[in-house]
Amino acid sequence: MLLKHEDLKGAMQRPIEERLVVTPMLDQAQIGEASIDLRLGTEFLILRRTLEAGLDPARFSQAEMDSLQERIVVPFGGHIWLHPGHFMLAATLEYMRIPADLGAYVLGDEAQRFIRLSEALHRRMLEGEP
Repeated sequence: MLLKHEDLKGAMQRPIEERLVVTPMLDQAQIGEASIDLRLGTEFLILRRTLEAGLDPARFSQAEMDSLQERIVVPFGGHIWLHPGHFMLAATLEYMRIPADLGAYVLGDEAQRFIRLSEALHRRMLEGEP
């Protein structure tokens, strides 16, 4: 079940230990009908092309993992190109803390250049489950 606009606002006003935190929230318009819009940050991590099948933290040392990634910082207003077949991780400008009774998923919206985070209510399997 998706949380609606008023439910999201309510989750952001709960007692601090149960609160959905999104900061800095510069514009209340970031809270949509059933989502919260996050802004793309300036830090990116790009996986370098190798002959390896993937990046397995259990198999590689931290130094090997670092050598397979490139950290890029793009100034505000700058541009970065993601070429076909490349993989990139990006940070948002906002910090989020999601309480235990909520879940979330991230959807990219390339045309709007922001990430839409839709909150979904987490249904507990057993009563009293932490």
